[in-house]
Amino acid sequence: MGQGILITDGTERAALAAARTLVAAGYEVHVAANKRVSLACVSRGVHRCSLTTDPRADSLAYAAELGRLIAERAIGLLLPITDASVEAALEHRHLLPHEVAVPFPDLSTYRRASNKLEVLELARSAGFAVPETVLIESADYGGAWPHDLFPAVVKPHRSLVDVAGTRRTVGVAFVQDATACRQALVALPSSAFPVLLQRRAVGSG
Repeated sequence: MGQGILITDGTERAALAAARTLVAAGYEVHVAANKRVSLACVSRGVHRCSLTTDPRADSLAYAAELGRLIAERAIGLLLPITDASVEAALEHRHLLPHEVAVPFPDLSTYRRASNKLEVLELARSAGFAVPETVLIESADYGGAWPHDLFPAVVKPHRSLVDVAGTRRTVGVAFVQDATACRQALVALPSSAFPVLLQRRAVGSG
């Protein structure tokens, strides 16, 4: 296996930042995307390549295509960027060349670390300050929340959830009041629950 580094999800800003940093450090960097031209693929010094399969729609086929690309390009280190590509690589690690390094823990550990509710509880138990939080189990939540909680942030417990046999990315939503909050909850798939409603914290991070 060679010394090249393969970065997936070339349309993401994180892929661009990683590519620029690694190229500047003198590494041979390959960037894959499902578009001919993507944000990170056109960065100076990178080698452009293509991954046509969507890991959210077919993680098995994505991992198989990824494995072939790694072998063809003699890649020594794989850096998947999004939750979907990371989970596909970890879930189907057997489809990747065994020599390639994937700097992530096992799938179950990664999923625990990606679960915002579990991380919140761990942080609280370790003595860290956490935002005021209301746990919402379903879209038809009948409980009350403090009116002074708003503006707030609606956070699905995970960013990648299963919906009708495929995986879907769900993001956080900023809501100004209870009406906007209920609208945001109804728009989420059932697999996004439980959802954390948290007081918005203003600051850098």
